[in-house]
Amino acid sequence: MQPPSVRRTQQQRSEATRAKLLDATLGCLSELGYAATTTMAVGERAGVSRGALLHHFPTRATLITAAIENLFKQLDERFQKSFARISQDSDRIDSAINLLWKVYASPEVPPLLELFVAARTDAGLRSGLEPVAIEHRKQLMHVAGEYILGGQPSPAFEASLSLCFDAIQGMAMRRIIQPRAVNETLGQIKQLLHETLD
Repeated sequence: MQPPSVRRTQQQRSEATRAKLLDATLGCLSELGYAATTTMAVGERAGVSRGALLHHFPTRATLITAAIENLFKQLDERFQKSFARISQDSDRIDSAINLLWKVYASPEVPPLLELFVAARTDAGLRSGLEPVAIEHRKQLMHVAGEYILGGQPSPAFEASLSLCFDAIQGMAMRRIIQPRAVNETLGQIKQLLHETLD
């Protein structure tokens, strides 16, 4: 005899719909690009009516921003879990930079870079993405700094680490055209951080 099915609450159904929309948005961005990621395309991919989509996300910009915020949370969690698995005997700077590059070299990042470029001329997208991107960078900086310095912040090191973040973001952009031209730059980034700590 089959157990009776448990009916989901309205909140659970709403959260499930929202999750489908966010996943569908990331899928569209990855496969179609920003220009073709319309609310109609997302709704069709998620199997959600236009009315339900607009109930959760009244504009395309709010939909895309929420999807990117969700993605950043996933990347941040992946980054922290990866740090937790690293041996205490390993070179902390090398390990941190390798993990950071792994985040930016992941297949989810190229669509993000496209969004950042699009935000230059799309004020709605820019205003939504700016606080999300700032918080993501702040979180990654904090985790990397804690891991490398052991909870002892250094203004000079934090400035160097920020520069390294910018370099790695640039590498992620360059990798789209020149996928093999990154190893030398990674080595230079590690050297910079080692020299900052010496």
